[in-house]
Amino acid sequence: MSLCRRFTSNGWFMLPLPTEDMSVFEIIDDLDSLDLGDPTKFDAISFSRPLSKFYLDLYGLADLPSDLLTTKDSRYRSGVILNHPAVTNKARYEIPRNYEELRSGTLGEETFLYCGTFWLPKNGYVSTESRFQASLCAFAVDIDRDPDFHFMGDSLAVALTEIFPANPLLKPQYITLTGTGVQLWYMFGRNIELYGKKNPRRLRYSKLVQALYGWWSDNLPSNQGKVDMRCASINHAFRAPASPTKQGYQTMVLTDRAKPFEPLDLPALADLLGVEFNEWDFHSTLTEEDISAIRGLRERREEAAATERQLEYIKTLHERGALDDAAFAKAETASIAEADTIIKDGESALTHIRNYRKDHGVVRIHGGAEVPKKPRSRKLYEYVLRRIPDDTPVGTRYFALCALAGYAYNCDVPRPELERDMMALLDTRMARGKSARDNRPLELKDVKAALKAYKPLGAVTHRETAEEWLGWSFGAPAKRNGRSQKQHLEYIARPMIDAYRRMGEKEHLPGRRSKEAEIKTFAKEHPEANHSEIARALGVSRPTVIKWLKSS
Repeated sequence: MSLCRRFTSNGWFMLPLPTEDMSVFEIIDDLDSLDLGDPTKFDAISFSRPLSKFYLDLYGLADLPSDLLTTKDSRYRSGVILNHPAVTNKARYEIPRNYEELRSGTLGEETFLYCGTFWLPKNGYVSTESRFQASLCAFAVDIDRDPDFHFMGDSLAVALTEIFPANPLLKPQYITLTGTGVQLWYMFGRNIELYGKKNPRRLRYSKLVQALYGWWSDNLPSNQGKVDMRCASINHAFRAPASPTKQGYQTMVLTDRAKPFEPLDLPALADLLGVEFNEWDFHSTLTEEDISAIRGLRERREEAAATERQLEYIKTLHERGALDDAAFAKAETASIAEADTIIKDGESALTHIRNYRKDHGVVRIHGGAEVPKKPRSRKLYEYVLRRIPDDTPVGTRYFALCALAGYAYNCDVPRPELERDMMALLDTRMARGKSARDNRPLELKDVKAALKAYKPLGAVTHRETAEEWLGWSFGAPAKRNGRSQKQHLEYIARPMIDAYRRMGEKEHLPGRRSKEAEIKTFAKEHPEANHSEIARALGVSRPTVIKWLKSS
């Protein structure tokens, strides 16, 4: 039985693919009356949908911008980005100006697509790093062939179509056959703004796509395929329809013949997968009502009492010795925001406790010598992870991963989380560059080798050695004239601070000056201003404003 007949019997059929000398619009009889800017006009031709319907549902032809490659203004964003990995220079990325360029750009050359748009840097060259992503329009789940079996992608697709009736919410609008694997496309029907790189909305969508991959990893038919967890990110690239696969033939596209396009129900999906979202996170852009709701939620978090879940977790941290009795007692009357602060302090202390308990606080190195462990805060690991993509040179990136593994062990980061973070680094510009030694990018085998440094010996790497591996410096160490931090605080710093306090010379005390008087004066002069407005006016954080206003 042919592939097309098999999918016709399951309600799915294969979209006709374009060739070099055939347009995807040739199967439409009345092309002149077709409005490319109105996706609803394609519903009348659902029986013989062209490949253009895939791009209409994914991006929307009306949203395709003009040529933005020459602009130097970072306020503009890209439209559809085509990624040609075989091209090694800056022409690797292509932004088509119209559908004809989009069609021709995917033919005859290995091409990948992104599920969203990106900001264009001021230098005019495209970058698809996560910090440049401006919006998100879809999820794509990549499922590869199980290495122990030799099923092709069409066999896996047939097995997947049998799962969809029992799980209608997990049914994609399109399935692409990429050779021995498949890609499941879940399209939103719109572009959702991601805003700044530290915006909570971006983090929640990242968790949602990871949860979606996790669901498929747990529910995939046995012996059929393997979910590629490395692709579980919002800025990952996926093979474009009609572009050549590794086997040389075109990437095929399947869709449900009878069912018209329906956007993915994001709230229902988040609820099914147990990912927490706010109502406004599903809106394409924030309205004035959304902004008011966000401000109201922040105000309520500062006023509302801590939740039962927070109190239970604080109790657990106290029982483990990470919180003292005073902090535990304070939690009984704390607000939600204050409870979050108590929890963060407890988790940081718990990190130190766990590190000291392992191997009695020492590491045995070669020769039998014992080296005291130096437990670190998780923030050190996050700092190193954040700097590696931008600051680590290509020539030392493997050793940088080894250093990251050592810090992960020392900061009590679970090994699975470290592995996920290393996998995500493979999609950065640093990893894609080819080294001068062997002329190849960073690969999966390098990650697996670097993971071996996740052990006690890797956690006691000297600072100078770690900086050499990372290819950058942490900065000048604190100047204490050879004294340890403990000695400096006990014999120098604290006696000096006590002396200044006894003399009443507060202006000489180290550290940042208190904003108490400034905040209280501003609040008295502007009684209508809320906490956020005071914080913005004085350049301080909201918790600082709340702290001093509550004490008045």
